[in-house]
Amino acid sequence: AGDVRLGESVLVPVVVLRDHAEFDPLAPGHPFSLDTARLEAQIRRLALPDQPLKVVFGLHSLAEHERIAIAVARATRCDSVHEGRGGRYAVSQRRFLDGPALLDALARSSDYLAAGLLAAAD
Repeated sequence: AGDVRLGESVLVPVVVLRDHAEFDPLAPGHPFSLDTARLEAQIRRLALPDQPLKVVFGLHSLAEHERIAIAVARATRCDSVHEGRGGRYAVSQRRFLDGPALLDALARSSDYLAAGLLAAAD
């Protein structure tokens, strides 16, 4: 963990990766848009009192970063739920991203964005 003193300014990059061009997840107005103001407020709660904090949002396409796309695909997991519905047996699946597996896959990639993400994680 880094040494963060009260007087130092902290830069928090929020990197949004997407695999589509249907909508901008950082722009409000879509059901799946990120609430950037709320996210920034939650990040500010982690800072020390009166500490200068700069939150920067960035949007990147996975199509432009092949190695990161491969890392995301390798770290994607699926959780199955088996349940009875109306006398029938139903299986539903929920996909999620495994954080430790993603960091491991990014460590093995050679993408410049992956290197920046890993440096920020340390």
